[in-house]
This record gives sequence, C-alpha cells and structure tokens, in this order.
Amino acid sequence: MQAEIEVDDNAYYEYNEVHFHGEDGGIEVIPKARIKLGRNSHLITNFFLLKGRVGVFDLDYESEVLENSSLDMTAKIYGYGDDKIKIREAGRLIGKSSRGLIKSRIAVKDNAVSEIINELTASAPQARGHVDCVEIIQGNAQAKAIPIVNVTHEFAKITHEAAIGRIDKKQVETLMSRGLEEEKAIDIVVGGMLK
Repeated sequence: MQAEIEVDDNAYYEYNEVHFHGEDGGIEVIPKARIKLGRNSHLITNFFLLKGRVGVFDLDYESEVLENSSLDMTAKIYGYGDDKIKIREAGRLIGKSSRGLIKSRIAVKDNAVSEIINELTASAPQARGHVDCVEIIQGNAQAKAIPIVNVTHEFAKITHEAAIGRIDKKQVETLMSRGLEEEKAIDIVVGGMLK
C-alpha cells in the first residue's frame, strides 16, 4: 500500500487494517502512508496482525497534525518463527493544541525479530503527545524499541514509555495452577496484552 491521506478541517477519519495470515509465513506486508490532518479533526489508525505468521512486515506511517486536531495510532502484532517486524509511526504536531498518541503492542517468539520506531515531534504551543511501546519476547526472539520525542516549543510537551521483557512468570504460574498447560497459559497472557 502506498497511501496519501488528507483529512479535511472538522473531519473524523478512522482506518482499521486487520490481517489474518496462514501458518507458513512468506507473506510481505509493506504499508506506507503520508497523512495530513486538518484543523479541529481526529484521525485513528489501527493495525492488527494477531493470527498466523507475520512473514515480513514493514509499516511506515508519517503524519502532520494541525491546530486543535488529534492523532491516535495503534499497532498490535504477534510474530513467531522467523518473522521480521519493522514499524515506524511518526507524528508532527505542528498546530496549536494538537494532540498525538502512538501506541505499539508487539509480541515475538521463536526467532522472530522486531524493531519499533515511534516518533512524535511537537513544535506548537499547547501541543501534547505520548509514545507508548510494550514488547514481549520469548525464546530466541529479538526486540528493539526506539521512542523518539522532539519538542521545539517551550509550551509543548511529549512523554514516552517503552518496555521490553518476557512474560510475567507469576501470571503464567497462576494460570497453570488452574490446570492450563504452560504453552496455553503463555498464549493467554500474550493475548491479553495484545487486546
């Protein structure tokens, strides 16, 4: 996908993309979008790939947000085998009182690899944003999170959180004490994080 999206003033736009892939891998998904959001508008993007092998995934969304508008981008992906996941979501808050939220929830296991780059820039008064990335790894998987926050106006503010780690052992043990096998307990914990 090569998308150019323009959301006019006083408009609302929601774009949901949900993928279901087979178990063999080999799929390439390479969505690219350049987004311009007008004044007093709201944009939501959701990308979910939670069933089947990811294959190769390379998402690159870049957006520009004008006065009194808000941006909400979410990506949730579960990769395994030798899946390769790369996400770059960027928002430029250039209008007064613009808002931005970029959120990623990624789980990788086996030999899967993920690299998540979430970027927010605020260059206008009262612009506010938050970057939130959580990744879970299992087995030989590798995960990288790169939150980029850039503020160039003294009355703007952006915050970020990034966490990478394994599944909470206590949660898995609690489910296993109720009769679940370890693999099923892990799938439930990961599924809960991704929901």
